[in-house]
Amino acid sequence: MVNWCNNYVYFTGENTEEVLKEFERMSTSDIGTSFKDREPKEHYFFDVQVDGENIYFTTRWSPAIVDILDIAKEYDLGFHLEYEENGMLLYGQVKYEDGILSERFLEQDEYPEEDEENSHFDELERILELKEYKKYE
Repeated sequence: MVNWCNNYVYFTGENTEEVLKEFERMSTSDIGTSFKDREPKEHYFFDVQVDGENIYFTTRWSPAIVDILDIAKEYDLGFHLEYEENGMLLYGQVKYEDGILSERFLEQDEYPEEDEENSHFDELERILELKEYKKYE
């Protein structure tokens, strides 16, 4: 059974309009799709939704970091990506600015215990905000 990873991304820069239009086209697909229908580097995109400059989609098993980075480089854009996959406890944020990719994520032992009073997502956000981004140059 597939574990679905929720992805939320917004691009920054001057060439975002063409990228947003392509994701709008992708949102009409009832099956997994890829950017400009080319072979993806890692993931097909499912359940694509575009809301203004915000793009939401799901991928199988892990976030679409490599594919989003490929799009950003092609269009000379930056991006901010947040992802969450509860089956394997993946939760993190990735940003790409000025040619530098940075990521911060929670290790499995850093996940908070769930309880009925606190939002699990809010607690993940709070813990993640305390962590530094790791830079990949």
